[in-house]
Formats: sequence, structure tokens, C-alpha cells
Amino acid sequence: MSKGKVVHPEKVMPFVAPGCEGKYLSRMLIDLYNCGSNKLQVNHGTLKARQALDGTIHEGADEIYIVMKGHADLNLAGKHYELRPGNVVFIPGGTFHE
Repeated sequence: MSKGKVVHPEKVMPFVAPGCEGKYLSRMLIDLYNCGSNKLQVNHGTLKARQALDGTIHEGADEIYIVMKGHADLNLAGKHYELRPGNVVFIPGGTFHE
């Protein structure tokens, strides 16, 4: 089991999930593969302006969003939120979000 890890986002290889080409770039900072966490995912994601992603559910792992700049609309378990810089979002595993 991991004893902790400091992650430098600029050193994490970015990837583009299928269907997100040209609108979303992702760096998975904390997950099973780079930190040994099978219960938490922290993703450094960049969504281009005026773009939207399809909704998803992450089974088994909680997820955290931290809004760094810009703004976004979030549907979390059927409830709408307007996100602004500084907002922190907790998404329990198995919860639909888009």
C-alpha cells in the first residue's frame, strides 16, 4: 500500500478520452495506477470554452473537482450547479455527473 505521494500535474502524461477529442484534456493525478488509490480519483482536466462532455458514472471511486478558472454548469445526480473558481465538488462513486 502507498504511504503517500506528491504529484506534479505538469509531469503527468495527458490523455484524451474517446469522444472528447478537441474539447477535453485529462491528467489523472490520483488513482489506482499512479498512487495506489482505488477509492479516489483526482483528475486535472481542462475543458475548452463553450464545450460540454457526455455524462458519466465512476463506479467504486469517489471524484473531486476543483474549479481553478472559468465557469461551468454541472449536473450532479440530477441537480444543476453553476461552478465558479474556488468551488470544490465531491462526487461519490456511482453518481451520475455531466
